Amino acid sequence: MEYFENCVKMDMHAENKEDVCTEVTKWLATITAWAIRNPKIMAEIRDSVELKPSDTLKELFTYDKTLANLNSFVDAHPQRVQEAEAMRKIVDLVPDFNNYQRLLANTCQPPLLAHMDMWSGNILWRKTTDREYQPIAIIDWQVCEVGTPINDLVRWIPSAVSVEELLTNRNKYLRDYYSVLLEKADGCKLPWETFEKLVDSFERLYPLLMVPMALLFIKPEMMGMMLAARADHEKAEAQQNYMKKMFGFIECAVECIQKYY
Repeated sequence: MEYFENCVKMDMHAENKEDVCTEVTKWLATITAWAIRNPKIMAEIRDSVELKPSDTLKELFTYDKTLANLNSFVDAHPQRVQEAEAMRKIVDLVPDFNNYQRLLANTCQPPLLAHMDMWSGNILWRKTTDREYQPIAIIDWQVCEVGTPINDLVRWIPSAVSVEELLTNRNKYLRDYYSVLLEKADGCKLPWETFEKLVDSFERLYPLLMVPMALLFIKPEMMGMMLAARADHEKAEAQQNYMKKMFGFIECAVECIQKYY
């Protein structure tokens, strides 16, 4: 970061304005459109990648670890036992990792380029005012793969906006994404024939990713690590916003679980 003037990285608790989230969402659509136009390059990348990010995912989110995180969640938040019962449906999918991967892959056929760790912390930001930031670039591409770009939308939109914005305007950002795809795919067939099918894929994939992630990142030690760089006088507010986001992730996941699982 020291090589970039006036640039910063953003924490998980940060909340961006609508136009900022829209801009990055359109970047992601532009990347997906490029991938759609270049299937031969996608095949070459897929065949040349030696270490699959899914291997790392498999190690990080084992059944035992994810179940332990779910039990820790219930112990820490007994008033949320009904949400925990819903999330258990996703946790029980983890042992059959091949089936879990198949459910992820089904959200985008053919497979396309995906960043795979797309959240506000992997955007390079330029500070424009005391409380406003402009996105400059997407960074940390080392775990990208040819897979499902829905993964990037599921990670990006919740991390970028407030819980209220996520619950009320999520489909607005998905529509922005789809509109850019239609514009820049140059007539190539899209993986999602309609906007409604894109939304369906998003809602199916959302709990598959966000349940294991939220159960991990809601743990106090993970929150401490994520907010370690915050100044002492900022930490109380940052912790409050962070936990609000985690519970928002879970609320959205439970809605999708009740609909599809």
